[in-house]
Amino acid sequence: MRADVRTFNLSGMGCAAGVAGVDVARRLLLTHSGAISYAVVVSAEIVTVGWYSGKDQGKLLLNCYFRTGCSAALLTSSGTAAPVKYRLASLTRTNQIANDRSYRSGYREEDDEGITGFTLGQGVGRMVSELLRAHLVTLSLSILPWRQKLSYVLALLLSSRRRLTGDNNNNKLARTAVPPLPDFREAADHFCLPSSGRPMIWRLGQGLGLGEREMEAALMTFHRFGNQSAASLWYQLAYLEAKGRVRAGDTVWQLGIGSGLKANSLVWERVAGHEDEGERELGPWKDCIHKYPVKGT
Repeated sequence: MRADVRTFNLSGMGCAAGVAGVDVARRLLLTHSGAISYAVVVSAEIVTVGWYSGKDQGKLLLNCYFRTGCSAALLTSSGTAAPVKYRLASLTRTNQIANDRSYRSGYREEDDEGITGFTLGQGVGRMVSELLRAHLVTLSLSILPWRQKLSYVLALLLSSRRRLTGDNNNNKLARTAVPPLPDFREAADHFCLPSSGRPMIWRLGQGLGLGEREMEAALMTFHRFGNQSAASLWYQLAYLEAKGRVRAGDTVWQLGIGSGLKANSLVWERVAGHEDEGERELGPWKDCIHKYPVKGT
């Protein structure tokens, strides 16, 4: 690279690093408008660094799920640059590292033999749920249509009232009722979810009210490439493009969840037309897209 190229290393940010990288690039482009017009965000997972060779079964998850992968996205602040495929419509980041339970839910430590490995702490599922609730409240304000916002607020108030004033017969049920979720399918046309294993994808997708088609990109990416950490979100976008599903005016929601814990979201609006046959043959799915989706994954 040229001597005047500025580089920033975000190692250790986990599966949410790709979105964090886009945020860093966005801020640089805005701060140095005119001086800097382009930024490249490289998202990669190198499994050799975190490979665990010990005997502690609790540290073998990374070996089983994670795979090496890499992606690159070119961002620009120029309104005249061509061809531009997407416009960044929303960027939201939620960080709970200050919470000790959240921080210890996923971390690297040595086992009894002195071998370093990645450990998932107890209660990680509960901490992820708490993180997502906080994240989705903030994200919803920026991406949901007003009709959905009003409907959600009314439903939330009604649910809270029922929990507080439940009748004698159903008091316990009323108090433990789960608050309603907004319909995120009205906020985005396509979804890229954390590729943290098939059960996690299904649980997260169903929790967001998504169907199998909305979860397809995440499920098929995990089936074909495994968990590529921060790069997985871009492989999922490539899957949607290879299928020819993303058309002008569509929105794509990329949700990344990383250790810490942290949740980061990007919402892109497609401004260019959909890919022609030649463009679809350039991505990572070029030799296998016709085989997907695979049933039963």
